[in-house]
Amino acid sequence: MTPAEIEAMLEHLHARTVRIEQVLPTLATKQDLADGLSAVEARLGARIEALSRQMLVLHEDLKSDVRLLAEHLARVLDRLDGRR
Repeated sequence: MTPAEIEAMLEHLHARTVRIEQVLPTLATKQDLADGLSAVEARLGARIEALSRQMLVLHEDLKSDVRLLAEHLARVLDRLDGRR
């Protein structure tokens, strides 16, 4: 390998190193990722709890509506049986 080829290779290596050095500070560390994941898990857990409470309320409301409908249907059937 000639000295000119070696010098060109070193210049190319230097240019690549400079680009890498510019990108490195913008990359997240393991700790950054862990902190972000913890925050997401906390928010997700809170959302799941809130949705669970909402679903329980909706379930109870639906059960109540079905119960009312069944009672009304029973009264209607009783009236129909009384007319026969």
